[in-house]
Amino acid sequence: MGKGEMKKLQPQQIGLLIVTAAMLVLWIIPGGQLATLPLQYLDTHLHETCHAIASLLTAGSVGTIHVYADGSGVTQTYMDHPVIVASAGYVGSSIIGAGIIAVSRSPKGARIAMLGVFGLLMIECMFWLRGDLTGMISGFVYMLAFLVMGIKLDGWTAMIVAQFIGLQQCLTSLQAVFGLVNPRILSYGDNDATILQGITHVPAILWSASWSLFSLIVVVIAFGSAWSASANRRPRSPVVLP
Repeated sequence: MGKGEMKKLQPQQIGLLIVTAAMLVLWIIPGGQLATLPLQYLDTHLHETCHAIASLLTAGSVGTIHVYADGSGVTQTYMDHPVIVASAGYVGSSIIGAGIIAVSRSPKGARIAMLGVFGLLMIECMFWLRGDLTGMISGFVYMLAFLVMGIKLDGWTAMIVAQFIGLQQCLTSLQAVFGLVNPRILSYGDNDATILQGITHVPAILWSASWSLFSLIVVVIAFGSAWSASANRRPRSPVVLP
């Protein structure tokens, strides 16, 4: 590459920039969150599923998961390790997003990532998802959508779609946990942070801040990983054999 010649962006890098810019704009503009409500349903389904799985992995049990029309959700769980289970919602969904990005460096990896999300949603829908009709419909629709995408998508399309899903999952989780840091929000109702405050007597804002920091670190690592993978993955030149 000659001096002053700009390095050409790869399609996946362009996709990541567009997704990130779009998400940030929707956070800022009035009413923008309404446009992301369908994605918020996905985040809530995965968030609550992380609570449920963490409970099972720490010798607890799970009753039901409810996802509501406004995008919120609750998990009824009987837990022996509340710090792990309560933290698993935001921490777990951030890890899922980063994991999707990490394995989606090839079309095959992207399909595996989407089928993995399908598996998580299938477990939630079969065993725990109950109650609100909107939550149940959104759960089954997303489950089928990830099954179809995991089977049908290929090439750059599969990679860009998977990277989009992973990055928005990280960003949406980060956005949600930032909301908990607001002291005004912490003073109303129950959320993961206030529940832990009641159990551990550690201020809710400290729990929220720690989850925010973790989510931010995961977002930076995931984005950097995807960007580097895109830069190193270049189309191969055709070879003509005699």
